[in-house]
Amino acid sequence: MPLPRLCHSLALLALTVCSSARANELNWVSTNEMQKLPPAERAEVPAWCGGTYHNPVFFRPVATTDTVISADQSSLEPEGAAELSGDVRIRQPLRRLRADQARYDQQSGDFKLTGNIRMESPGLTFNAEQMSGNRSNRKTRLENANFALFKPHARGEAAIMRQQGPLIHIDQGAYTTCEPGNNSWLFRARKLELNRDSGWGEAHHVTLDLYGWPVFWVPWLTFPIDDRRKSGLLYPTLVSADEGGVDYTQPLYLNLHPQLDATIAPRHIHGRGNGLENELRYLTGAGEGSLSYAWLRNDRTFNDRDRELARWEHDGSLGSWTFDADVNYASDDFYFKDLDTGLETSSQTRLPRTGRAFVSVRDEDKAAATEIARDLSRFGFEIVATHGTAVAVEAAGIPCKHVNKVKEGRPHIVDLIKNDDIALIINTTEGKSAIADSFTIRREALNHRVAYATTIACGRAMCLALSYPEDGRVGRLQDLHQEIT
Repeated sequence: MPLPRLCHSLALLALTVCSSARANELNWVSTNEMQKLPPAERAEVPAWCGGTYHNPVFFRPVATTDTVISADQSSLEPEGAAELSGDVRIRQPLRRLRADQARYDQQSGDFKLTGNIRMESPGLTFNAEQMSGNRSNRKTRLENANFALFKPHARGEAAIMRQQGPLIHIDQGAYTTCEPGNNSWLFRARKLELNRDSGWGEAHHVTLDLYGWPVFWVPWLTFPIDDRRKSGLLYPTLVSADEGGVDYTQPLYLNLHPQLDATIAPRHIHGRGNGLENELRYLTGAGEGSLSYAWLRNDRTFNDRDRELARWEHDGSLGSWTFDADVNYASDDFYFKDLDTGLETSSQTRLPRTGRAFVSVRDEDKAAATEIARDLSRFGFEIVATHGTAVAVEAAGIPCKHVNKVKEGRPHIVDLIKNDDIALIINTTEGKSAIADSFTIRREALNHRVAYATTIACGRAMCLALSYPEDGRVGRLQDLHQEIT
């Protein structure tokens, strides 16, 4: 019986969390278990999680490319219907399916599987009580299913899933990326419809649960299920303003052309006033870039002056020439301190006050780096270091997590930077291998705007800056002179 191609369809589903599903049922592999696997069978574990969904079986050599079917009992009816019962197993190089019973009608294309159904693939695992459908008209139905999607690091469950061609309908569904046994957040939806032709989905009666408590509900919403773009409202940003009120931004996305789009975001800041943020992105034969502009009208805490921020960024080539531009303008020296912006209008890297600090230094700097790590730990940073530096830091009684160098295999320090898991870097080098790693680290730190120190003196200066209050005010000497004269 040929195996129905459900993997791609199920990878689009965002359904209810199965809090009762055991981790091993969904191929959850902890970090410690991953390290015990042969290197060729390992997968990268996100730095922010204690494991990931992974099936090492599909990383082993394949004995045959044929479809192999086995069962305790089998029968073939004269009309062409095949029945299998007792530990039914269907194996293909990239799929494995098992059930207690299976029936397939070759003439009509109808199939039905019942009892302890389990399907595994390199990117998906699901369990269900019943699976039925028709291969000819591309219909499939699953009942009481729970699943894990490996790439988005998600798991879930659904009462009913129905697929017909490009359409997928889900009853009683939700979604989470929390690891098994942890339901910190959970999306629920009474009904879902996913359309792979249009690239969009619709959800009805959507609820967000935090730690088991419903905190947000909407009657209807649409969302993308692939990379295609669509004009419409984006999720708003609502944060607490420094003055005790709210800072609210509502972005509107405009898909103007396959090579041109824009975002317009009205903004209100309690105690300051109203403004607007805009961003235009383009792609041409001469390269790609963006134009950004942020404006706050008559800032009431800044002498009713208008505040502005603008940026033009371009990266391109013309013939054998390559060129890039990064032009910035701010209306005053205090803009970045007073007014953060959600658009890509800022190219500066700011010194963080919390997060993970990566420390990796040459041997002669280890004693000084240990004191820097002690200060950073005291300020609230979590210390991460490569093996040699980590040994020195831990010997001084400072908590520290180990991370691989680039040459030592994944997950390594560059992976953490790309995942935005590193807030600050102290890195001094010597030797060809360390310098090569340092170049990769510096490049990704620049791309992700991570504060970076390449000398012990700079690391000490960072700690000195962090020792001062965050709300310290920078003023002009001329103003100070007027106050004291």
